[in-house]
Amino acid sequence: MMKWRYIAGGMALLLVGSYLDNLRGLLLPLISNDLNLGYARSSWLFALGNLAAIAGTWVLVPILRRTSEKALALGIAALAAGSTFGTFWVEDFFGFLVFAFMVGACISMGGAISNLLVIYGTPLEKRPRFFCGLHFMYGFGSLLSPVLGAIWIAKGQSWQGIIATISAAYVGLFIGYLTLRPKSLELDNNPRTAHAFPWMSWTTLLPAAVFILYVPTEVLMSSWMVTYLTQVEGLTVIEAAPYLSGFFIVMVSTRLLCFFKLNPKWEPFVVKITTALALVSFLMGHLGWHSGFILAGLLGPFFPVALGRTTQTHAIPQELTILILTVAQLSLGLSQLGIGQLAKHFGVQIAFALPLALGPLGLVLFHAFEKKRDKTAAIPTP
Repeated sequence: MMKWRYIAGGMALLLVGSYLDNLRGLLLPLISNDLNLGYARSSWLFALGNLAAIAGTWVLVPILRRTSEKALALGIAALAAGSTFGTFWVEDFFGFLVFAFMVGACISMGGAISNLLVIYGTPLEKRPRFFCGLHFMYGFGSLLSPVLGAIWIAKGQSWQGIIATISAAYVGLFIGYLTLRPKSLELDNNPRTAHAFPWMSWTTLLPAAVFILYVPTEVLMSSWMVTYLTQVEGLTVIEAAPYLSGFFIVMVSTRLLCFFKLNPKWEPFVVKITTALALVSFLMGHLGWHSGFILAGLLGPFFPVALGRTTQTHAIPQELTILILTVAQLSLGLSQLGIGQLAKHFGVQIAFALPLALGPLGLVLFHAFEKKRDKTAAIPTP
């Protein structure tokens, strides 16, 4: 049975979170200049938030066993509203670290909860399709961030003011989540505690490994693209913004197409071919063809389709989703620190090539997962 309010609530939460997430990349040069940060210290904007999200996201597991998705959604909306409005008090490096911690954790926890809301709201056989719809909203929010961010910057708005305005959206989400059923904040039906979590199963280990490698590939491309184009290629922030917008236009388009048209039989092939083309295009961008950075958005189908297919094979998809997002955040945090150090010692041009090392490995492991899945006839019912 479809639970449309949960689906809509998950999509709205990811839309706002993706806007905030990718706005950080656009504003990074302004934040660094305003607070006198170098490459290494600037990288803490992403790294500290991602490391904070590891603990925050993993805490969702015991909470999820004791309360409802509705309660989780209300909590993250309230926390994110306060964290984004608090940017007005960021004036030094210490305040920057607090901001990075709180906002990064809210983005990641909100992303986890949005996936849980869609899992709760959709039947098993429709999950990959609706994950494409959910992560279309991520791409759409990511597309809005450089467009609207550039408009705010052109009007002379401070980076604190740009981020603080997002608190109104989280207040609206909080009000909307009050209408979710059941009315109680307690868990009404909890089949996920009926089974011990299969830590050593291939249905757990292979998906975790895939996303450990893939998530940094996608996020590093978008979060450091503007910095690369401004610091290496000499573009202004406003001139670089269209490339980031183009990246997300391609990502949004591929996910929307998959939502409406993708046949389940073609899901593995589409993931493999689009990701391979995306990595080749990203390489071409490094070689001087900047439009290649736009076409790197072809990797859009990877995350939603792969997540939908991996959770189909797992007995406890909610906890697998949280595990995947937690270990992916750990990998992403280490990657952000690594790219900051690479930029410091070898320059942004070398550091921005890190996705070319991680992406192909993730694609190989996804192929291994699909080979293993093909040999397994039954898909467990969660």
